Amino acid sequence: MTKLSKAEIGTISEHQAIINLTKKGYMVAKSCSPQCSFDLVAVHPNGKIKLLDIKTKSFRKKNNYKINRCLTEKQKQLGVKLLIVDLKI
Repeated sequence: MTKLSKAEIGTISEHQAIINLTKKGYMVAKSCSPQCSFDLVAVHPNGKIKLLDIKTKSFRKKNNYKINRCLTEKQKQLGVKLLIVDLKI
């Protein structure tokens, strides 16, 4: 089996997030710009809108500690939320 690149793993995580959110009843739109501060826009049936930055759950190679992710200042200003996807691959 070929090793997946970080970009490929990120794409899979985004699509898994879309599946999970859709199953929960959200309408989901994906950002087109690679420079966008968020990856997905999720709209709940009640009208609440979430801007989401999708990250793949990952661990450091040397000690297997979980890698923590942080929002940028711009993301904080926009109200973006992190959504960590555990692919278990």
